[in-house]
Amino acid sequence: MRAQEVAGFNRSLETALSVVNATQDPSVLDTFDFDVIQPEVNKINGMPESWTASDDKIAAKRKARAEAQQRQEQIQAAPAAAAMMKAKAAAGLPPQSQTQQPLPAPGAQ
Repeated sequence: MRAQEVAGFNRSLETALSVVNATQDPSVLDTFDFDVIQPEVNKINGMPESWTASDDKIAAKRKARAEAQQRQEQIQAAPAAAAMMKAKAAAGLPPQSQTQQPLPAPGAQ
């Protein structure tokens, strides 16, 4: 019976992935709780628990992936930032010039 649950999950996931591929909208995958599903599938399929990463290892992998994504975003943003600095320099503005004055602190005169 439990094998049928895994088969049902696999069919549901395949359907969801088809929707993602057709629409380019991954939000349909939000209905799946993979942190719950995967350990159960592993257990049903008879995978030894010792082959599963610990919560600490999972957290470290996720942190490293998020940091790598952030670095990639910074790399992709660099040409636009460089262009902005070049445009400011051409306009005679200092690189970190503000276009608006900061608001005074509440109660300050």
